[in-house]
Amino acid sequence: MSHVSSRLQFIDSVRGLAVIMAMLSHALFQFSQDFLFLKPLTRTATPAFVILFGIMLEIAYLRKIRTGTDSARIETRLLSRMITCYVLFAAITLAAFLTDRLNARPTLKALLFLDDGHFGTILKIYAALFFIVVLLFLWIRRHGAVFILQLAIVGWTLKFLLDVSFSESPYVVSFIIGNAEGFGPAILPSMTFVAFGMAFGEWLSGRRGPLLWSLLLVLAVVVSTIALSQPGTLADIRDTWVAARWSNRPGYFAIGICSTSLFLMVFWLTWRRERPDPVSRFTAVTGRQTLFVYGAGNIVLNLLPSYSGQDPVVASAFVTIFMALLLGLAWIRSVRPDWLNRLGMGIPSMVFRVYDPAVERCAVTIRKLLQMGPGTVR
Repeated sequence: MSHVSSRLQFIDSVRGLAVIMAMLSHALFQFSQDFLFLKPLTRTATPAFVILFGIMLEIAYLRKIRTGTDSARIETRLLSRMITCYVLFAAITLAAFLTDRLNARPTLKALLFLDDGHFGTILKIYAALFFIVVLLFLWIRRHGAVFILQLAIVGWTLKFLLDVSFSESPYVVSFIIGNAEGFGPAILPSMTFVAFGMAFGEWLSGRRGPLLWSLLLVLAVVVSTIALSQPGTLADIRDTWVAARWSNRPGYFAIGICSTSLFLMVFWLTWRRERPDPVSRFTAVTGRQTLFVYGAGNIVLNLLPSYSGQDPVVASAFVTIFMALLLGLAWIRSVRPDWLNRLGMGIPSMVFRVYDPAVERCAVTIRKLLQMGPGTVR
């Protein structure tokens, strides 16, 4: 692991595994309710996504500032990603509206971040995280994972205070702080994931030693052991883990750190081989197509009819066909990026020729507006 570029292969594999698990979870929700035993596995997707956000915040953005890239350019890129995440989330939400999975009021509330919507949660989380990173960019650039960890501590403190004071809160409060059962993983507690990922990324880039992420991992192992050692059946443990997301329990974050660390370790070992195995190569290819897989996949799922039958074989067939087609298209898009454009008669390339400059102009405008705030004064 002497070069950062070679290290990114195993990170791509973890990202690919995360998006596969996320889409498998959504496909099972759409076509079948008989595979609850897979929930503990698919539930690890969101923690992996947020931890990877922290890793790439260091590797793909902050490290480049230290090597000479202009800070304003990096902030513009971050805001461009924020806009793209929101646009995809909006497209997924509108697809649900078109098929009456959401009526007008929940659709509008979801677009305003006042309700969940139908699928696309991680894009909403990413959009919020990108905005916070740019808003607090000065301190994050200076202090890195340590500052992010301080934000997480503030978040957990606020959550505790609200939990003991109120049995429920408005959705937007739960979305940010995570009290009650409104939303999970909430933004400020999710800074725990981001801090762990960023500390790991700083170790990869050479900015920091392994002490911080190692301590966080040890703490996560201890909390996970306590959470999973509670008396009960395997079904009780599964239901506790699944429900822990929406109540933002510490065990959810601890197990999420442990599971993602396991994925990182496994793929790091496989990519150290001279010829990585086909699974590692395929997940890495998929990981480089995450927005396509997640965005297009969830739009299509919201446009497709649900299966209301009780035959698990038929449900399994629907899930298998959907996943095979989606991942097959992602693979084709990776190895032959011009093929889908030709299939669309050149319309995708025309759209992106308009979309990319428009997003960059919006990002520049937002960055200039944010410079008026105290957190972004240069």
